[in-house]
Amino acid sequence: MAPLFRLFSSWHTVRVLGSAILFLILLAAYLFFAGQITGVEGYVESAMSGMLAGIHYWRKLHGKPPIVPSEACVMGALSRYVAAENKPFQPMNANYGILRGLDVSDKKEKKRLMAERALGEIDLMRAALAK
Repeated sequence: MAPLFRLFSSWHTVRVLGSAILFLILLAAYLFFAGQITGVEGYVESAMSGMLAGIHYWRKLHGKPPIVPSEACVMGALSRYVAAENKPFQPMNANYGILRGLDVSDKKEKKRLMAERALGEIDLMRAALAK
């Protein structure tokens, strides 16, 4: 068997390896992760991250800037959480604690207002996607 350095010393091998590395670098620009590997926990949360990854991919293919959801809705709050440096990192699911708060003392009223605000943010995102 030939020594390892001889296996990688031909011009053809260098060209093939160089092409493969260049391909991987170019592919990485269009590589998006979703689901539990990103740090979200749960079926709905994983579906949300997959939907957001698909939206980003489509927009990138069409030369459009990414749409960053607001932290007022769970999509934006979870995206912010998994992108931030959290030590030690813990996977997160959807909950009111990660949403940007409101200064309302009544819990039911606070949750209702947070839900209305989130639906408004989703409408804004939907309108931005339609452009």
